[in-house]
Formats: sequence, C-alpha cells, structure tokens
Amino acid sequence: FGVKTALLRYGLLVICASIVNGCVTVRDSPIDQSVIPTLGGKSVIAVKRTMPDFTAMTADKMAVGSLFGAIGGAIAGASMIRSGNTLVKENNITDPAYEITARIARAMETKYGITYSGISDAEIADDDVSKLAAFYKTNSFALDIRTINWGFLYYPLYWTKYRLIYAARMRLIDTNSAGVLAEGGCYTLSDKIDTAPTYEELLENGATRLKAEIEDIVINCAQEFSTKHLGM
Repeated sequence: FGVKTALLRYGLLVICASIVNGCVTVRDSPIDQSVIPTLGGKSVIAVKRTMPDFTAMTADKMAVGSLFGAIGGAIAGASMIRSGNTLVKENNITDPAYEITARIARAMETKYGITYSGISDAEIADDDVSKLAAFYKTNSFALDIRTINWGFLYYPLYWTKYRLIYAARMRLIDTNSAGVLAEGGCYTLSDKIDTAPTYEELLENGATRLKAEIEDIVINCAQEFSTKHLGM
C-alpha cells in the first residue's frame, strides 16, 4: 500500500491510492477573477457521495501480507480497509469532505453573497461534470469536494509511530453551463516523526487524537481551496 502524487505539466496533479481508489487526475485551475462578481445572489449545493473507505495500515498486517506475494498483499489490503471502516464507524468519524465543503461554502456566503443550500439529500456516484450539473440543476453551482484517499499508516523506519494520509479534490461546477469554474487538490502526509502518536495514542479516548488530526486537515484543506482556488 502506498500513496503517490506526481506534479505533471499543464497544471495537472495525479493523486494515487494503490489499494483504495486508483488514480484521480486533478487540474490546478483557480477561479477566473472575472467570474467572481457574477456569484452574488445565486446558490451553491454540496455534492453528496458515498463514504470512502478508510485504510488503517498497520505494520503487522503489512508484514503478514508481504510473506505471501500478490495474494497476501491483496488480503492484507482488504483487512486494512475493513479495520479502518470499522474504526471510523465505531468512533463516529465522518468524511472530512463535508466539513471542508461547509467551511468553504459559508466563506463564500460572507465573501461573495452566495447562498449555501447545504448538503444534497441524494448521493451521486458519477464523476462526469455534465451529469453532476444536470443532477444539481436546481442550484446555480455544485461544490464537489471528494475525498480520494484517507487513512493512517506507520512510518517506514519507525513502525510504532503513525501518521495520517488525506487527499481530496475540489471542483466548483456551474450547473447551467456544465463548466468547472475552479478545481484543485489538497494532499496531506505528515512527516513530524517527533510528535507522531503510537497506534494506541491515536485511538485512545474514542480516537480523540485521530479526530484532532482530521480536524487539522479540514482546516488546512479548506484554507488551501479557499485562498488558492476560490479567490478568498
């Protein structure tokens, strides 16, 4: 299991999660300043998606998986996903994308006079912009922030210390023209080994440390999308 990012030419970012969701290409495209004055008085809705798998990558599962080649790796990967999904369910941890979306949408209300309609009641699995635009046609814009990959893993040289992975893509879609007004990616993989928690520390007291680190990710991604891609 691993997460890789590659900056390519022409403003593209590829975010890959080798077990979870494959690769997603993200265009680094800030909003055109000429569009901003047209946002006021219109509405934006948050795209609702199925809860993505959370991967709990532990050294013991990886060690077992590595002993049995590709089949062992696949079994270990599935086990890490099951463990991760159980962990977030038992600790009432929700997809960070929705809190990132809410923070950005509320900022857009204040900055641009746009009305936030909340999170859609209906989920959509399709990633095609034209289909998303048609699905959310009752609002002027759809704010699609999708968690591509999230979970935690141990440090390669410090198997008792853990860090979070998070990768998301943001798109602001004009539902009338089916055009993408802004797009960007947010990627986090901590390298602060000195303050990194153990597995037990990450999950003790109802996963308090894990929730706190997810909240930090929410704040950072919301700020990055707001300032870098949405002109706020």
